[in-house]
Amino acid sequence: MMPNLTRDVLVHTWDLARAVGADDWLDPRWCELFYVALPSDPGGLSVSGMFDAPVAVGDQTDVQSKLLARWPQPELATAE
Repeated sequence: MMPNLTRDVLVHTWDLARAVGADDWLDPRWCELFYVALPSDPGGLSVSGMFDAPVAVGDQTDVQSKLLARWPQPELATAE
């Protein structure tokens, strides 16, 4: 349960920082840790109905953007 809560806190840290205009940089080590633990099927999270479809990003994109693109929630809209 702790990894899921920690991942949620990480993603919502970005979300809240964007909402208030603060620095939205996330530690790439945490982003990598949670990115590699996501389901191998890119659309796997959206099947639950809790997440939007993944946002398309390029292979050369930083790991923070890749994580946010695979973890799209209606309030997160985009990983830009």
